Amino acid sequence: MIALLAAAAARTSTPALAWRSWNAFKSDINQSIIEAQIDALVSSGLVAAGYVEIGIDEGWEGCGRGVNGSYHDKDGTPLVDLDRFPDMAALVKKAGAKGVGVGIYMNGCEPCAKQERDLSFRTPVQDIAFTAAHGFTGLKVDGCGPNHPIAGYTAEIAKRGLNITVENCADNAPAVWTAATPADVTGAACTFDLYRVSSDIAPQFYSTIWNLQHVVPFNRLADPLSRPGCFAYPDMSQVARLASVAEDQAHFAAWSIVSSPQVLGFDLTDTAALARAMPIVANDKALRVNQEWAGDPGRLIRNSTTTFAAGVAHGAGGGPGCKVGAKPSWECTQEELPTWQLWAKRLLGGETAILVLNIADAPLKAGSVSVATSEVGFGADSGTSYDVWKMNEASFTGGAVAVPTLGAHECFFAILSPAA
Repeated sequence: MIALLAAAAARTSTPALAWRSWNAFKSDINQSIIEAQIDALVSSGLVAAGYVEIGIDEGWEGCGRGVNGSYHDKDGTPLVDLDRFPDMAALVKKAGAKGVGVGIYMNGCEPCAKQERDLSFRTPVQDIAFTAAHGFTGLKVDGCGPNHPIAGYTAEIAKRGLNITVENCADNAPAVWTAATPADVTGAACTFDLYRVSSDIAPQFYSTIWNLQHVVPFNRLADPLSRPGCFAYPDMSQVARLASVAEDQAHFAAWSIVSSPQVLGFDLTDTAALARAMPIVANDKALRVNQEWAGDPGRLIRNSTTTFAAGVAHGAGGGPGCKVGAKPSWECTQEELPTWQLWAKRLLGGETAILVLNIADAPLKAGSVSVATSEVGFGADSGTSYDVWKMNEASFTGGAVAVPTLGAHECFFAILSPAA
């Protein structure tokens, strides 16, 4: 959901960098809150770093004002909760003047999804007319309303010649974890710009790891399904919402190395959260790995041979209460996870990014993981390794890169460069 109008033609050539309201505020949003986030996005330096869209999620809809308690009138036009958002067009215009695009959310799951499903007509044409009239530059389409398939939206956008970036959030039945399958995004079948491949993420480290695994079928090296204009997305960022900075770093590095959109979700006006996040989300080397395209979206190279049991949280309500042995529910499932993983992504100039994730709760001792340059697609036996988070460089020879001791949930995120 990148949205600078001047860059519309190249909007989907790189993974989106944005912010969305759901994680921080759920549906409890209003115009003042969103305007404060826009101001913070600018003043913090995040816009300068490339985060150029604010996404309005659930909470703007005028539920009860439309037909049968829905937020669409008899003609299908979306109705805004004017108590919360008295002038959406002015909000969008104000944001645009500051270099920030604004995205909107449709076909939602709260707060009046049932009433929407009970409508006797579909509304993509009217929804896109509303989106265009207000100047929105991004559109997130969920799966709880009546407007399936998502092609109804993308066809109307194309018909009108609009520059609106579309996120396929969940265009499948509610029982299906993912928004898209490989068949949905092969060739011309991908009519949207980014697509969810996992369930709703929770502010829990194991949730980020579990969601990450769902990228694997889409991030193949040969003929990748996650690619410019059609990026796989394991849901919104949880940076500054996890248990530690180490977890934040591992999570952001993982999303970077698989070319995932990075959609922030913490309250930008929370100065402590912002100070914690900025060295991570604005790190130029991490963003380079995320944004650069050399024909490789990033891929899983190897799993550990050992696994462990974990309680994996899902959705905004999942989290600390989800542990091993917890009663299974939609918000907490029992899973087997590898103790560590090795990921890699080829970059321009003959360089390669590598990521070793220590997923387990115990330290991973130095020497436990050996990274051969040949297995990660690096074309030299010697060179330098730049540690993205520690910001230091070390040389290597013999076709192998040393991995230091990693504490619980820490990572080794490095860029390999050929010897001069």
